[in-house]
Amino acid sequence: MKVDISKGFDIGALHFNVVVDGPRMQGEHTFGVCCHITQTIILRDNVSADRLSATFLHELVEAVNNQFELQLPHSSICALESGLSQALKGLGIEFVIGGSNGTD
Repeated sequence: MKVDISKGFDIGALHFNVVVDGPRMQGEHTFGVCCHITQTIILRDNVSADRLSATFLHELVEAVNNQFELQLPHSSICALESGLSQALKGLGIEFVIGGSNGTD
């Protein structure tokens, strides 16, 4: 099942937008950023569907961590992203932007 994330999502009283914008990504290993000031998740363009979904989940966990002041270390955020990504992929859930599903 494909889940369109282009309309964003809510965490508490805040609405987070999701955009794809490769030029804002710095470094070849940066696939996404969560900006807590603008409540925006920015995802790199031209990545595989699996990378898009995993990166979205990572930045979603970052947003939850910040919004609820969990103070999780980055290693815990990575572990949550990995576990959630594997479980959701196994359930057939894929995150997409509009009609796009990455480069796959």
